[in-house]
Amino acid sequence: MTSYEPNHYSIYIHPIYVDADGKEHPFPGLDEDTSLEYQFIVDTLRLHFGDAVDLNKQSLVPGRFVIAMLSNAQMNILGGICEYTRDVPVKYGRSYLKFELHGYTYDKPPCDQNCDCCECLGCCEFKKN
Repeated sequence: MTSYEPNHYSIYIHPIYVDADGKEHPFPGLDEDTSLEYQFIVDTLRLHFGDAVDLNKQSLVPGRFVIAMLSNAQMNILGGICEYTRDVPVKYGRSYLKFELHGYTYDKPPCDQNCDCCECLGCCEFKKN
């Protein structure tokens, strides 16, 4: 029997640049001064999840991105992203980009008819299939 692999929806992430001194610089949102940082974020997400990654850049919180859906394996990748800027001239110098996760919903596992699943207990947040 294989374990259940959920899909994750409405994934709220906040990009953070970490400079050479270890200081974190959360992405403040897109404006004329942050276009290179923004493009690096988008390019990094597309590098890891493909060109079809569905990004909603309009969030209620400036600098926060919403990804429409990722698989469980992709969520694991998202948590491990540590992308170095190399020669991209972002304003933090040679730094790396990581993502802080702020929330998501996910598929529920199928009901196992034992009344101990998420659907029966109502113990967790999930999105209906």
